[in-house]
Amino acid sequence: MRMIAQSFDSEQALYYYTDISTALQMNDGEMKVFVIQIGRIMEKLTFIHYDLHCRITGEVLYGVIGRNPPNPSTEHSDQWMWKIDGFMTANEIARRFGVGSHELPRSSRESPRFKEQLFGAKSPIREQLVEETVWPKVQQIKSLRRKRNTKKIKMKIRITEREWKMTVKQSMSDQSLPMVPVVVNRNSSHWIEWIKMVYIKSYGVFVGISCSDLGAGRWSVQSIDLDSGRIYNKYRLVGLQNMVLDRQLRAIKADNNVTEIQFIRDDIKLYRRMMMQQQAAPMCAPSDKYGNGPNAPLPTGGEEWIDEILSDVLQKEHRCKSAPSASHGAMAA
Repeated sequence: MRMIAQSFDSEQALYYYTDISTALQMNDGEMKVFVIQIGRIMEKLTFIHYDLHCRITGEVLYGVIGRNPPNPSTEHSDQWMWKIDGFMTANEIARRFGVGSHELPRSSRESPRFKEQLFGAKSPIREQLVEETVWPKVQQIKSLRRKRNTKKIKMKIRITEREWKMTVKQSMSDQSLPMVPVVVNRNSSHWIEWIKMVYIKSYGVFVGISCSDLGAGRWSVQSIDLDSGRIYNKYRLVGLQNMVLDRQLRAIKADNNVTEIQFIRDDIKLYRRMMMQQQAAPMCAPSDKYGNGPNAPLPTGGEEWIDEILSDVLQKEHRCKSAPSASHGAMAA
């Protein structure tokens, strides 16, 4: 971190950047193994173009990757075949190993395909897409587990699909909520998706809607990312030098612990609101299952008991719908 011109919030953030950058180089076929004679020993080396630069000279720094000798004293002695031996400029690599600059890997972020996806005209989130998307079926990427947040309360967002669509549309017109490109790496391939940040006011959290370009002006919602901190790291992978976007994302970057967005029906939400009002100013007691008698006080513990009731109601409703009718052979009492 002292060598490079680029700044990272932590060693973990830099590790994530270099880890995924390595995958980009592998996907692009840029990692070639060189057999080099050093003295009387033949060494195998490879190099990685991370798009990192020397803090002093501004030159590109390449990762120098050597073989990782097995260590019998460690539990996983053969888990990693390679390790980073250091960082060097092209001139330093040429002098020490005799590998010319034309033999070094090219930047994955400078490839024509990457640039085409990054710099094309982008307008993925439109009202029509918001309305057409079946939101309960969209993949949700949960918040990362962070050791320093082990005591933080997990948050499950419950919202109707109608309210969610209104929230997304309101965020579309909010200029302080950026739309940013991010790198997605999956199944030995990578591409760029565009994430629109969304603010869920009732919960005070930020999430991102990730969209993919299908071509011919068509877009598709791929996922909902529940971790704004991870979104920032995925944006850093693009390699843009945009101070405005960087400042906006950093301002809303938080260590959320959102576990899920649960889409509920309007009638369930109304019932939940009624139960909340009952908890605040009880006019009737809960059932025996939750209150141990008609005169028992309302239970404490926030909204957990309300959610338990709602889950019970939904389960009973599901059982009623799936139960066989008399016309299908069920015997009447």
